[in-house]
Amino acid sequence: MKIESAVTVTQVNRIAAVRGDCDIHITIVVEVTDRNILAERWIERCHCHEVTRTVIAEYAVLLTADHGFVDTTAATRLDLGDHPRLADTLVLPLCGEGRAVYCYVDPAKRAQFEAYVAEELGECCVAVAKEQAMAESYFGLGEPHPRLGERIGHYILLMKDNFVLRDHLLGEGERPLHIGVHGGVSAAEMHVPLVLAQL
Repeated sequence: MKIESAVTVTQVNRIAAVRGDCDIHITIVVEVTDRNILAERWIERCHCHEVTRTVIAEYAVLLTADHGFVDTTAATRLDLGDHPRLADTLVLPLCGEGRAVYCYVDPAKRAQFEAYVAEELGECCVAVAKEQAMAESYFGLGEPHPRLGERIGHYILLMKDNFVLRDHLLGEGERPLHIGVHGGVSAAEMHVPLVLAQL
């Protein structure tokens, strides 16, 4: 199928105005916020059933997302404030995502950092040195940007199961609580759905 144009949900009703006698295939771009909603409900929500009565049979709807999610619970949401010995090893606040946490570690405290993660957080995460992450293409194939190593900390904490680790910046205020999180390396987060609905 050849895709010649893309529209957003707000434009979906305009598809009916597309001439049916030309060879145009349209993708409807939908941001899926609830992965539990079935594709059929998204088609209904986007009013695609109205479109099917107007456009020719060669059209199709593709539904996708930019990543998957995992749900956290109160028991799996960790806060750096509850781990002062870990915080003491850091030279900067935690960076990155709560599921793949970039840690900038005081060079004199690397052994302390590694020991704390292994002994106190071993069931929650694994620490990967940035050199290993870059050598093993954790960030994808191809030539990495020359400054990538500066942006990913000295270690990456890859969270297990549905654990997440949060930090708070001075003056940040109350942060919203997100049950659904992403950015980790679980299959649920890395597998991106693609649904094709032939009209």
